Amino acid sequence: MSAEVSARSRGVGLRGVWAMWRSRRLVASFLAGVVMGGGIAGLWAASAAGAVAHRGVAAPMQPAPDTAAQIVDQVNAERVANRIPPVALGSILSSGCHLLDDYEHLHGDNFVHSETPGSAGYTASGDTIARSGPLLSIDGGSSVTGWGNNPYEFGPNHLFGLLNPLVSVMGADDSVFAVGGGLVEEICVTSTTSDLRPAPRTDTVYTYPGDGATIYPSETASEEPTTPGESVGIPAGATTGPYLLVFADGPFDRSAARIVRASLSGPQGPVKLDIVNRENGAGGFLIPVSALSNLVTYRAQVTFTIDGARLVHSWSFKTNSDARTASGATGAGMTETANAALEAIIFKITLYGKKAPLKVVFEINSYLPHPITGWQLTFGDGLSNQGSGNPPHFAGHTFEKPGSYHVRVTLYESGGAKATTTANLTIP
Repeated sequence: MSAEVSARSRGVGLRGVWAMWRSRRLVASFLAGVVMGGGIAGLWAASAAGAVAHRGVAAPMQPAPDTAAQIVDQVNAERVANRIPPVALGSILSSGCHLLDDYEHLHGDNFVHSETPGSAGYTASGDTIARSGPLLSIDGGSSVTGWGNNPYEFGPNHLFGLLNPLVSVMGADDSVFAVGGGLVEEICVTSTTSDLRPAPRTDTVYTYPGDGATIYPSETASEEPTTPGESVGIPAGATTGPYLLVFADGPFDRSAARIVRASLSGPQGPVKLDIVNRENGAGGFLIPVSALSNLVTYRAQVTFTIDGARLVHSWSFKTNSDARTASGATGAGMTETANAALEAIIFKITLYGKKAPLKVVFEINSYLPHPITGWQLTFGDGLSNQGSGNPPHFAGHTFEKPGSYHVRVTLYESGGAKATTTANLTIP
């Protein structure tokens, strides 16, 4: 029997995830068909492995590549946190992604949109995935990066595909190859148009952030070839409020849904918005032209026209306290409400037993914009674990005596910044 306690980070969030990724060779092939599920954007998974220690100092371990299930779990965490239906793991799609990653590695770790028959590593399955317009990432370095954050959070078109409620099945792969004295990590995520979710019986609007959810107050969108904002005159590299994603679904021609009106208001009155429809309909983006205020509730409304009829949806969301924070999802399995904000660190605590001595497992998911150089986990009983590099995804500890303990996890970023999360834990 287990009980769970969750805590969110305080005072330190993240911003500019895309700035971190610009230094890497990350390119997306995002075809028009992705709106209707042909090709998928986004991937998000926490590192799967790490040192697990009960006492003393844990020696840092190289994290293992993420499994397809871990990637899809993290995608689903963001979808469910915003009231968007989750996707199922597609084993055949995942296998095709793995074959495509192998093929790309054999061909200089370069992105491809198709495989050449007869060439090294060619497979029909990998070629099918390459032609479907998957998201592909290549990261070279000395260690396995894993996906402790969503590198497409500030790529609105890609995030739209990642959260698209029409998608019902997703495949993924994370492969790591030794190259010279370093490593190359390749990630593939995809879906197909044959796995679209059946339309709901009534007109439905999904949003990101979802109703009651919390999101960062500003973002600097960045993606290839262009951001939605650039189509309405927002310069590349400009900081705006968070892109609001809206999706229309129901018993109608999904491609016919067009946004015709939208509004956003806060305590200081209306907020100016730019509206961008997706080319294939079914939704688009509401872009606050300026950063929003911190710790404020905003009310939004969007109006679609669908075959001459109007579909109006209203919802509200909150901004968090730190403009650096850059994500709107919760970690998989969290016991906070589905609309909880995701900030710099998500800290999940699971108790195994009913009374002391009691084993506790800590799950740590970090979402920081800069590389992590070290970590410390203090248990409140005089003992702690610490190490260099990324923290372990799971860390264990046994509390020998009953009592109240103040547990703290601290992550140190390159450049001297740090993020801290605390939780109060009672052991019977």
